[in-house]
Amino acid sequence: MAFSVDDDEFQVDEATLTGILPDPYWCDTYNKGNGKAMFWYLTIKAKEQLIDGDLESPMLLHQNVPLVHQNWRSVGNDTFTWNASDDVDAHLYTFESDVVAVGELRFGKREGLNVPIRWQGETETFCSTFSVETQVIFTGIKVRGSERDTDGTTRARLASCFDISNLVQNDLRVEDFAYESGVRVAMSLFVPRP
Repeated sequence: MAFSVDDDEFQVDEATLTGILPDPYWCDTYNKGNGKAMFWYLTIKAKEQLIDGDLESPMLLHQNVPLVHQNWRSVGNDTFTWNASDDVDAHLYTFESDVVAVGELRFGKREGLNVPIRWQGETETFCSTFSVETQVIFTGIKVRGSERDTDGTTRARLASCFDISNLVQNDLRVEDFAYESGVRVAMSLFVPRP
C-alpha cells in the first residue's frame, strides 16, 4: 500500500470510496436545480511522517469519479484518464491544495468491500508527481436531504437511480446545521450488505 509524492514515500492510512446523492432542496434553492445526480467521492490519506523536518500526510481526493454502475457490487475493472484540458475535480493536498491536471485511475476487480486501485498523475501548479497503489473500501452511499425528508423519501430517491437491494439503510439523521433559509440539513447512510 504505497503512496509516493515526488521522491517521498508514504504508507496509506485510509482509502475510501463513497457514493453521494445531493439534497434536492439545496439544489433547487441554491443551485438553480442543478447538481442532483449521484457522484462518487474517492479519498486516500497517507500516514503522517517527518519529511525534511516537517510533518507531512498527503491526501488525494477525486470528488466526482465517473463510475456509471447501478449496483455497488459491479464497481471495479474501470480505468479513467485525463489531461489538463479536461475538467476533473481531483486534488492532491500536501501543504497546499493542487489540482491533479494529468491522471490515470485504475480500479481492479472488487473483492468483498475492497477494490484495488492504482492512481498516478501530475499536479498543475507545483508539478508534483504521485503514485498510489492500495485497496479502497466501499463505505456506502450518503443520501443528503433536509428536515423535510423521511427514511422513505431518501430511499425512494436513491432507488430511482441505483440498485438498493444490496444496501442497508440507516435512519435519517437531521443535523443541527441549517441552510440560510432555516431548513435543517439531513442525511441517510446506506451501507453495503456483504
